[in-house]
Amino acid sequence: MATDVKPTRKNLMAIEDRIELSERGHDTLEQKRDGLIMEFMDILDQAQDVRSEVADDYETAQHTIDMARAMEGDVAVRGAAAALKEHPEITTRSKNIMGVVVPQIESSKVKRTSMNAGTACSALRRGLTRRPTPTRSCLNRSFSRPRWRRR
Repeated sequence: MATDVKPTRKNLMAIEDRIELSERGHDTLEQKRDGLIMEFMDILDQAQDVRSEVADDYETAQHTIDMARAMEGDVAVRGAAAALKEHPEITTRSKNIMGVVVPQIESSKVKRTSMNAGTACSALRRGLTRRPTPTRSCLNRSFSRPRWRRR
């Protein structure tokens, strides 16, 4: 604090007003922090749920793709993947939480039936309904092909 403040009633009232204003600002900042923490915890819960769903779906999809590769071959599976007509869309917008702009990301899910995409998809459909046990030579053939690099 300044040492050259004159001890008058007017200065006392001004200092009290400044203290009151700073306490209100502090309370507002605490409320903003609490609101942001609650929003973050909600987003974290959603992210954990989505992550576990994606992990399960990925494992199932990878198994199905491996079965299709073993039955139909890599070229047919790639052809079925190229037959996708709709692509997922990602939209972003922002949400204002107590004066802080928080981005929100939304995506559209694309579901495709395996009925209309050819022989590889029929193998995928068979792999989903019943899982035949592939022979050792079939598995060796599907895993011995070189993997394509992703860019």
